[in-house]
Amino acid sequence: MTFCRLFAIISILSAINTAFAQQYQAQARTFVESDPSPYRSGNVFIDLYYGSQRYALACLFFATNLTSNKYMETDEAPLEPWEVATNWTSEVGECDWYGVTCDDGNFVTGIDLSGNNLGGTFPNEFSLLGSTLNYLDISNNPTASFGGGNFWISEMVYLTHLDLHNTNFDGRGLPDISELVQLKYLDLSFTYFWYNLDRPDKNLFANLDQLETLDISGNSYPGPVPASILNLPSLKKLYIYDSDFTGSMDFINDLPTDLVEIWADGNFWDEGPLPTGIRQFSNLKGLSLTNTGRTGTIPAGLGDLQELQRVWLYGNSLVGTIPGEISNLDKLIIFQVEDNLLQGSMPDEVCELFDNPFGPLKVLASD
Repeated sequence: MTFCRLFAIISILSAINTAFAQQYQAQARTFVESDPSPYRSGNVFIDLYYGSQRYALACLFFATNLTSNKYMETDEAPLEPWEVATNWTSEVGECDWYGVTCDDGNFVTGIDLSGNNLGGTFPNEFSLLGSTLNYLDISNNPTASFGGGNFWISEMVYLTHLDLHNTNFDGRGLPDISELVQLKYLDLSFTYFWYNLDRPDKNLFANLDQLETLDISGNSYPGPVPASILNLPSLKKLYIYDSDFTGSMDFINDLPTDLVEIWADGNFWDEGPLPTGIRQFSNLKGLSLTNTGRTGTIPAGLGDLQELQRVWLYGNSLVGTIPGEISNLDKLIIFQVEDNLLQGSMPDEVCELFDNPFGPLKVLASD
């Protein structure tokens, strides 16, 4: 927390007045005025932040509880409230509100409201928590945010975990995440973000050197995978399935060698063999390249990836036979290669892994 940030909060709060405020803002202001923060210390700047923190959370509640948006059902059925709203907008300190966690100074550091039936439009006032919040999960909610209304995301510069998957967030391209340099986990999958990500004017991932998990699946990004994703130095898990990406799958060859999982199913990849670079991922545990137009053979070198646990290669045009080296994968749980053009039978040594009742292999499928 900095004085600059506090003065910015003062400006924002001063600009809000009931004559021009939206209904949720007026409700939040009335709440904070009638039930001020119980954490007041006597320090004017600290107390101002406590007030802005309480106001931001109240805005979140009033903007998303029992409210709708264009993506939600518009029939005559009544709107449903949050699944759980224990202590929200009560006299109790916000650190004891459902889904909220705080540090020892009673500053909000985490919010987990996943699957809690948040609706309406996510409020930009949430940016007032940007000085302390490091964890945010609002996944699996019908709440929405549209275009320029996503600017609050760029203010959350201390986030290490951001999960918006399966929400109605909308926008041309991804929101500006370039300054969220502490992010380790980012899930923006199955939202309404769209547009080509491979643009020189939008180098969104260039500064995210700590990012380990990235999921942008289920959206629409027509164009190649941007180089700024391939150059993420800490990337361990990449999920980009069903996202309308195009071009060669050889981008996989340029990913960090300590990759643990890659799911790139579907999309509109150029036809071609499995990328040779797969064999460099000695820590790879999950490989999913279904329905990607893969041709050629299953490389015997796949059996050298001793950490492999799950392999999905079905729905392609792979030919030849299944290499017996697959039996070297003694941690293998799933191996699915059906719906290809493979010949011959499953190697006996692989079948022995499946027949072992004490072994890990539980799913084995081929034509």
